[in-house]
Amino acid sequence: MSLQSIATRYATAAFSVAENQGITEALRQNMELIAQTCEANRNLWLALKSPVIKPEKKTSILKAVFIDKIQPLTMEFLTLICKKNRAFCIPAIAKKYIELYYVKNNIQEVKVKTAQPMNKSIERKIMPIAHNMTSKQILLKSDLDPELIGGFTIQVGDKVLDASVKQKLQQIKRQIID
Repeated sequence: MSLQSIATRYATAAFSVAENQGITEALRQNMELIAQTCEANRNLWLALKSPVIKPEKKTSILKAVFIDKIQPLTMEFLTLICKKNRAFCIPAIAKKYIELYYVKNNIQEVKVKTAQPMNKSIERKIMPIAHNMTSKQILLKSDLDPELIGGFTIQVGDKVLDASVKQKLQQIKRQIID
């Protein structure tokens, strides 16, 4: 079974339980924390995917890291995943849960890259453009990319709008060369 199908099964089950208990948002926050922590902490990720480390030890590692930061239901869920020898899937399950939450709540993640830190003025200019690219509620995620020189790029799903100075300079360069 592929990683994606495992992640989908577990995330769907977790979402269903969370929905029944009315805590889908709390679980989404937990899953974001889990995904970010696994991504930021290489040693945690290596421990989770190690076939040498026993499931009980993986559970105790996860408890040490997350016990005060996540819902009891989430901790039970992580324990179950470890017992089933699927700890290596935890980051993928967390990301899939977040994806399911966004779909269920009609939310679209919009990634914006700017050369300068995002402020309210830039956000006010970008939001109408993003609304034209999707009919869903927007969750704005911003990133700095000094190589853009100025302007911004907006990514909604697989659509990208590049309004950066770098892009304009590349267009000018192509016109001069051709």
